Amino acid sequence: MPAELDACVTAFDSMPGTLDQPGWCDHSGLQLAALTTRPLVAPGARGPEPTGARSFDSSADGRRHDFALRPGARWADGSPVTTDDYARALDHAAASATVTGYWLRHVEQVSSRGDRLRVRLGQPDHGFPLLTSLPALAPYRTRTDGVGRYRIVRTAPRTIVLDRTPHTPGGPSRVVLRRVKSPERNLEGFAAGRLDVTSDTAFPLHRVAEFAGHPSLRVRRTGIVVALCFEGELLRPEAEQNRHTIRDALAAPGTAALLPAPLLPQHGFLPVRDFDRAFRDAARSTAPAPVHSPRPPARAHYRLAYDTYYPNRELARAAARMLAAAGIRADLVPDRYESRSRTADLRLNLFRGLRSDPLGVYRGLVFLEALRTHDVLETYLKVLQAYDSAPQTPASLDATVAELDGILARHSLCVPLAEVPGIFLARRPKAPWEWS
Repeated sequence: MPAELDACVTAFDSMPGTLDQPGWCDHSGLQLAALTTRPLVAPGARGPEPTGARSFDSSADGRRHDFALRPGARWADGSPVTTDDYARALDHAAASATVTGYWLRHVEQVSSRGDRLRVRLGQPDHGFPLLTSLPALAPYRTRTDGVGRYRIVRTAPRTIVLDRTPHTPGGPSRVVLRRVKSPERNLEGFAAGRLDVTSDTAFPLHRVAEFAGHPSLRVRRTGIVVALCFEGELLRPEAEQNRHTIRDALAAPGTAALLPAPLLPQHGFLPVRDFDRAFRDAARSTAPAPVHSPRPPARAHYRLAYDTYYPNRELARAAARMLAAAGIRADLVPDRYESRSRTADLRLNLFRGLRSDPLGVYRGLVFLEALRTHDVLETYLKVLQAYDSAPQTPASLDATVAELDGILARHSLCVPLAEVPGIFLARRPKAPWEWS
């Protein structure tokens, strides 16, 4: 990325849920954190590689993990980053009532002395160093103090402005994140040069090929996985059987089974200017057959939350119908992604890929953090590494996706339901969250 670039304007379809430590399923927050934080360890081609740490060491029994901090890391104001900063972030994440806290339930003690950070665990975990790569564990001081490449200098309801820290070269001097919900405005803004990077999950699906062939747009296709995430009481270890029941009810439905008929690619359906009216008109002639569900038992009653923009509403309805067919009642709870206020047991999310390769969505930080044990995380990464190191064919891609889906369905705190097409437009070789 040329250092002389002045600014990069990027459109997000939702603003981060927080400007401090992000939640595990706040994908915009995780992308922002990738710019403004520096983890101790990062996933590498041959396993965990030191990043904020210069080295790390684990005991033979997997219960003690030591990290030696790399010298020279600084906050935006130039003050040094210390092991106390990493210790506070780790303690905060472990104490949180989130999936991250559930993952860190075996952390017994975090201590720091000089440039050394020590973590003691209540049970063996040889994969713990890799866990520190997640942005939810990276150090935060205040929302404006970036410890990575950028810091937040200004916020507004629809805009976040980041400036590059003077002690970290590379990338444009400024990144502007804008919330642009309309696919039409996204495309117009990109074509007119007002946006440098944009993607949108509400793109009119049947027109992907049309825009992909447009010479001036330089469209990159991205996978978008529809997933149902567990929250609240369903995160407790004793809720394992309930999670299995829900997973079984949603086992491998496939895109065509999940998406309502009017949402599938078809001539004459243009959800650009008026999504609701277009959906109603198409539904009159192509509505799927009604599902006759048995009366659900009183014990199987959950709240399924979803972001309110199209097509999340229709996807949530489809997921609720599938659960109802298995005797599991799920009441739909509309909730704004930017300011979540509703308690829920399940939440529907659309996860887009963080890179432009065919498995970009499966490399997403959200999925990595949704895996329940660290040996499963290492297995998951080895599948990705095996795909990267071998000759790649359509058959090997399908086999790898199937293997990763199987790992997620068996061992994660979310259920992948389907993959839908999306777009990614960029005038730069990388998206901003890949620069750090």
